[in-house]
Amino acid sequence: MKRLIVAVIFLSFFSVCVFAQDKGVKAKASKTVRKSKEEVWERVVPQEPGFPGNDKDWQNFVKKNLIYPENAKEKRIEDTVVVEFIILKDSTISDLKVISGQKELHEAAIGLIEKVPYWRPYVLDGCRRVKYYMKVPVVFKLEE
Repeated sequence: MKRLIVAVIFLSFFSVCVFAQDKGVKAKASKTVRKSKEEVWERVVPQEPGFPGNDKDWQNFVKKNLIYPENAKEKRIEDTVVVEFIILKDSTISDLKVISGQKELHEAAIGLIEKVPYWRPYVLDGCRRVKYYMKVPVVFKLEE
């Protein structure tokens, strides 16, 4: 009887180990999640599109490259101009347009966006680049 119990336990353990090894399942990204023996999901964190760098890098870029229009300075115009564009697969942009903000500041906001050497594209599944609509607020504030 002891042998039978030991054999059943051994076979149970052995069968679990055999079914736990799935050949041909490769993780494309950070983590593989097993829901059942047949179903395997992969969690892939997409690469967010945008300015290449962090928020501080963006702020430094704006300080260095934003040219406040003289007529807007004279009129003491302050505003946030929202610029919309598409980040293409090759990190360039297209369809650049202003969707809100004071007219006097439009050209300066577009000029700032155009000065960015490249934009980080949207990456899905860890490897596939896709087009992405982006809205960027450009803040114009006069120094006191």
